[in-house]
Amino acid sequence: MRHLVARLGGLAFTSILSLAPLAAQPPEGREPAREPGAPAAPGGPGGAAGREQAIKGKFDVNHDGVLDAAERAPARAFAKENRRQQGPGRGGRGGRGPGGPPDEQPTVDAPRAPSQISPRDVESFPEASLYDPGVIRTLFLTFPQPDWFEECVDFYRTDVEVPATMFVDGKEYADIGVGFRGNSSYFTVGGKKKSFALSLDLVRKDQRLYGYKSLNLLNAHADASFLREAIHACVARRFTAAFKANLVRLVVNGENWGVYANVQQFNNEFIDDEFGTRKGVRWKAPANFRGSGLAYLGDKRADYEACYQLKSSVDDEDAAWQHLIAMSKVLNETPLEQLESELPKVLDVDATLRFLALDAVVLDGDGYGSRGSDFVLWEGPDGRFRPLPYDSNEIMGSGGGGRGGARRGPPNQAPPDGAPPLVRPTTNEPASGDAPTPPPRPARPMGGASPTSSPLALEDGDRPLARLLKVSAWKARYLAYVRAMVREGLDWSVLSPFVENMRGKLDPLVRDDDKALYGHAAFVRSLDALKAVVESRTKAVLEHASMQGAWPSVESVDCQLVERDGRVSVQVHAKVTGAARATLWASDSRSQAFTPVPMLDDGANGDGQKGDGVFGASTAAWEKKGRGYVFVEAIGAGDDARVALSPSGGSGRPWVIELKAK
Repeated sequence: MRHLVARLGGLAFTSILSLAPLAAQPPEGREPAREPGAPAAPGGPGGAAGREQAIKGKFDVNHDGVLDAAERAPARAFAKENRRQQGPGRGGRGGRGPGGPPDEQPTVDAPRAPSQISPRDVESFPEASLYDPGVIRTLFLTFPQPDWFEECVDFYRTDVEVPATMFVDGKEYADIGVGFRGNSSYFTVGGKKKSFALSLDLVRKDQRLYGYKSLNLLNAHADASFLREAIHACVARRFTAAFKANLVRLVVNGENWGVYANVQQFNNEFIDDEFGTRKGVRWKAPANFRGSGLAYLGDKRADYEACYQLKSSVDDEDAAWQHLIAMSKVLNETPLEQLESELPKVLDVDATLRFLALDAVVLDGDGYGSRGSDFVLWEGPDGRFRPLPYDSNEIMGSGGGGRGGARRGPPNQAPPDGAPPLVRPTTNEPASGDAPTPPPRPARPMGGASPTSSPLALEDGDRPLARLLKVSAWKARYLAYVRAMVREGLDWSVLSPFVENMRGKLDPLVRDDDKALYGHAAFVRSLDALKAVVESRTKAVLEHASMQGAWPSVESVDCQLVERDGRVSVQVHAKVTGAARATLWASDSRSQAFTPVPMLDDGANGDGQKGDGVFGASTAAWEKKGRGYVFVEAIGAGDDARVALSPSGGSGRPWVIELKAK
């Protein structure tokens, strides 16, 4: 990540992106539980929503919250029998990509004996953060039981974790919990390379790895480059709240399990880091073709439970569901002429515009525009919902598409060389880690939309959030975010240093990864294809009609603290070109709405000159403590006026002001 710092008006201003974390942000690997023996939701074990089965309490004889070997034996038998009764479901996607896979087999490396690795063979990084994007750590897992893989299979989507010891950077972490995770990345891959959820606090409640108590290790399903999650983080976190990600190598019982994506999870610690609070309610819209995309389905909670998961523990679940339903109703049924005044009461519009812009820019083949699902929501303490990107291994594909304006290719069209395949599930769920399974079969890459599709393709679809683009001021803000994300985040001149650095580090690791889903040859082709897709997408967006012509700009910003009666306000001056007017947006809380303040170009705000393009305004009076957050919006002339923001992330990455001088 870039460290973005500017000095404005003699005060140190730092974008939120460069702030040190306010608290540890451990991922949560577990889903809400259901009672033992309860039927799974449609779509396979756990259902399309991937709900977890709660069986631990039934077998925890000594009531210590952890199942030892003696307690796990009957729990395992129960879980296996319960799964047998439910049938061999395939998860929320029905086990296949849209249109079905072609007959052609993917290119895979020749089988070879697994390599053995010990801690003395690897480099340590004790000074680097867990999600340092330039670091590839090696994590060593040791299980006491030889059938650990089969045990993890048996406890998949239950609340029982298999015990292990982890060794990282010269330090041992005892009594951690391990389980398999994922939906398509679990059901649609053959062999051993499943995704993992690790809990460091299974027994030792204060145990952490670099401040995190849980890890999510993803197997790069549908991503032969291994890099798409990390690339998404590099682009997204410049502009909005998004999950951290990097890469690790995993070693299990001395055997190399290869490269994994290490992705931060959606939990209270993430919310605290991004919004400065642990309050509010978290939701997930899991991947499924029934994804409503925030459609209004009526007033019955049951109609929404197939499309959403409540991720937070709340005192009144029904009230939480009713809030989600009410927001969906306002979004879908408010007359267009009232939308600008009513929708911001229940939805963070600025955050939503960034969410939509990012989805369009990075061509998320498994996201809102293409599927209407596989995203998350947070309802803040102010009662406003904020959609956030999630599950980004299928960004920057070379085709695919779906609803929201894109058109999918012929059903049996094979992917171009290097494109990430979507794999077909094996016929039966593996009963043993040693059971032979056929190699994965590819389908077309799920690239959201074509790299040459319009950045306004969402307008032609039926997604509920497309209504935001019918409000001219919001559409202008959306286009400003699209433009900035492409120029400052996606452009290959920005991405290539990271990608080429990681190519050099990954190449020998992928060569030695006998469990990789696609192999070294596909890795090399995928990176080359990635560059072509990025360059094609950048060109298509910047040459689109909506991007042509003159744009306003904010050349510089200067701020001063003004103290009166024990409170403080921030006086802001911005040098603006090509704009008819400007607005200062300000808040003293990251979890609350930003308030607009008109900026004047008449010298009345302290710059001493009139008509010089220097606009000024002051925030409200705030308490002289904590931080203030501001950004400037320059607005052109006309009904479809373009806008420019400083910083370019708007309320997602505003300027941060210490309200009490040190």
